[in-house]
Amino acid sequence: PSLPFAYDEWGTERLIKGDPDGAIVLFERAHKAGPHFADALEGWGEALMRKGDFRAAIERLRQADSNAPHWGRNHVRWAEALLRSGQDRAGREQIQVATNLALDSADRATLERLVSVGAKN
Repeated sequence: PSLPFAYDEWGTERLIKGDPDGAIVLFERAHKAGPHFADALEGWGEALMRKGDFRAAIERLRQADSNAPHWGRNHVRWAEALLRSGQDRAGREQIQVATNLALDSADRATLERLVSVGAKN
């Protein structure tokens, strides 16, 4: 496929099936096919988080934000990566941003969990 959407969806499936390395390859292809397609960067960040590489995940999620600054899901994942990497202040800032954006129920639940974790730090 030449469109980034196909690679992104395929990457998401790989991630769901527990293959973050395979997902990263596909998200990278999606990013090359559509350099301004934020979904591929966000997915890539999630895959990196699954591998425990929070610093690299933060960079991918930051890049996704430059293409979709009002995307709540990306801010939730970014907050999680920041908190898990020990950057509590920056993580709380992203939580605050995400609080004011549209989120589906799963992302809202993740945000609520992060709020409780962030409050303890």
